[in-house]
Amino acid sequence: MKGPQTKAQPAVFGTKGVEDTANIPSGRLVYARWKDNTGKLWLFDGRDNGGAVFYNDLWRYNIATNSWTWIAGDSSGNAQGFYGTKCVASPFNIPGQRFENRVAWTDANGNFWMFGGGISNLSNAYAFVWNDLWMYSVAANQWMWAAGDTVSNRPGNWGVLGVPNITNKPTGRVGAVGWTDHNGHLYLFGGSGAWPSPHNDLWKYTIDSSCGGAVVAPPVALFQSSDTTICTFDCISFIDQSTNATMWQWSFPGASPSSSTMQNPQNICYSTAGAFKVTLIATNSAGSDTVTFNNYISVNASPPTPNITQSHDTLFCSTDPTYTSYQWYMDTTLIQGATDTLYAFSQTGQYNVKVSNEKGCSIAVGITVVGIKEFFGDNSIFLYPNPVGNEIIIRSKELRIENIGIYNVLGQCVYAVQPQTINSKPETAIDVSALSAGIYFVKITNKGNRLTGRFVKE
Repeated sequence: MKGPQTKAQPAVFGTKGVEDTANIPSGRLVYARWKDNTGKLWLFDGRDNGGAVFYNDLWRYNIATNSWTWIAGDSSGNAQGFYGTKCVASPFNIPGQRFENRVAWTDANGNFWMFGGGISNLSNAYAFVWNDLWMYSVAANQWMWAAGDTVSNRPGNWGVLGVPNITNKPTGRVGAVGWTDHNGHLYLFGGSGAWPSPHNDLWKYTIDSSCGGAVVAPPVALFQSSDTTICTFDCISFIDQSTNATMWQWSFPGASPSSSTMQNPQNICYSTAGAFKVTLIATNSAGSDTVTFNNYISVNASPPTPNITQSHDTLFCSTDPTYTSYQWYMDTTLIQGATDTLYAFSQTGQYNVKVSNEKGCSIAVGITVVGIKEFFGDNSIFLYPNPVGNEIIIRSKELRIENIGIYNVLGQCVYAVQPQTINSKPETAIDVSALSAGIYFVKITNKGNRLTGRFVKE
């Protein structure tokens, strides 16, 4: 997912608290790790591969963006911690350098807890081990020293088996394992003190509401949208403004998609006119809060889709009582002054017209012009494309054309077909690739009538 393929690489810290795709923790082993209520992954401390550098940096990894954030701690190794006052969280508190403190819990309020850890010498004997218990508040981004000693290698106090006592404390140790029960108690088992001194004692810690067990404030749901008045087929975004929320459930009746669990949903599209409500349920470990804004999104109807027809060198847009304006485009380039229902073009290409209504809603359609159609007489016969390259097509709305003749500007016949009968398709293709560039006239006999048109040979 991330990081170099070679070991012992240095970290890229970036700016503390700022997520960046370039950020990366240094190579390390045996660290504490957690997952928060939003699914992000966290790690703290560890040791480098050589055994001489121990860390106390805290990192967060966002799976959705594949990015790390340096959250707290020092950017250099072997840093001393700051305990502050027991049971008082502070932005200045930070556990000191250590590793092998793999005992890491998450409580019911989404706070992270960890116990102990140590520092080894170059022969991998543990010279210093701790028995301090720490809590990290994700919401406040603050550490709190909860129990244990502020110096290493302190003896434990087991007290009476099965009887809780505020004076009880495990010895300093590394490599213990931990878990929680359904009542939120923190358990740890075993581990080792100064090497080699493994333990098989089982401990339970009950979180005190006055020391790390503060109740998480319930969420308050609130939001806004990028717009509240739109046209059919428009899409908008929603911005979460809730406090203390860790999960979100949106409902958008009449839209597509009609729901979302994203914090800030994008591209919510409405295809039907009307007034629509929006609901947000904001949730955290303390509960949920719901807010509904009725008739929050006003969707105005777009005008009916127009039609474009072509006659000779002019394009005509259909009209409708709801249309209040017209605008023609060549491809996507606005044609200055082309704001009528018709437009006379001078070149082939893609043409578009956008019609709008009194609500400011609009819709556009396009037509591809490959040449000017030259009509004969009562428009029952026409030829295209015009100008022509190698082949010209003569099309009849009726199924019989008797004679066709092509003449140059001197009146000389350069092509003739007689008689010409079309039995199944009202269309005749004529190869004019041998003709020189210039203007030519086409004379057609149809039902006793002589009809004349012209075309340009490129």
